[in-house]
Amino acid sequence: MDLFDRVVNRSAEPLQFSQLNTVNIAVILPANKNRESLLSAFKKRMKSLKIDYRLDVIEYNLNINNDALFERYQKAMRFPPDFLITTLERFQQKAIVESILRRNQTKVILYDVSTPVKGWENNGSVFYTGVDYMASKSVLIDFISDVSLSKSELIAIAFSNGYKNHQFCNAYLDLFSENDLNIVDIIYFDESEVSKTDLMDRLLSKEENVFIFQCDNFLAPLFIDSLNAQGVHASIINRWSLTEADASSSALLEFQPPFEKIEIAIAEMIKHHLESKQYPNVYKVDLIINPIQDSRTMMIPIY
Repeated sequence: MDLFDRVVNRSAEPLQFSQLNTVNIAVILPANKNRESLLSAFKKRMKSLKIDYRLDVIEYNLNINNDALFERYQKAMRFPPDFLITTLERFQQKAIVESILRRNQTKVILYDVSTPVKGWENNGSVFYTGVDYMASKSVLIDFISDVSLSKSELIAIAFSNGYKNHQFCNAYLDLFSENDLNIVDIIYFDESEVSKTDLMDRLLSKEENVFIFQCDNFLAPLFIDSLNAQGVHASIINRWSLTEADASSSALLEFQPPFEKIEIAIAEMIKHHLESKQYPNVYKVDLIINPIQDSRTMMIPIY
């Protein structure tokens, strides 16, 4: 891992031989309007590595239905690529990827997945590239401990099920428990309209001050404004940034997952494969946390 990390951090060293075939790469990732170009760092690195490749990018919205998502994968696998870059944002994606691994020689590179999936630990066709969200856990714990919890109830919002719940929510909830931070309520949320209504009702039933840890961007700014307008002072920690936040959405902490480094690692993994070199099946990059002093609110977007 250390050797590979040095490769990722240094300037690109171009492929030293002529390729016999173009490398075919399919990408299926959720759309991200906060970034100029999906996989921009990956494309730049591949160009510097002078790798001849074809890239087919398929984006989807997180509210996509199961049938439409499955059709995206069918389209990508019509002519099976050498590499499939995808994630496990949606619960059903694990089953889809398992089907691909059984039927094809395609190697799967999981984007923003840093923990090996149960049952795939010994599968040499699966590679993990993600952020070690627990690397800066002491900073997060110290911050939450410094917040006056005596005047606020600590509430957690988690996914109802799936790999993302295991990857993000459970790890943080265990961390809070280990550090004797008492969570008075865990609300499981599946992003449905019924779930949104239930979530709002349950938050409004809490004390006047609530400190909410959400392991994803469940609460939109308008949702938070609605809570505040009804007398509930909500202090928020998100894993992702608040989109379209107004000026009142100030940050006390800024989380910066270095996704550019993940994308460079993916490019280098492909190069190492072409050169038949060894490289780790799991590449993790540490999360960066920057404190930002602003006392107006306690909303903590993670960028």
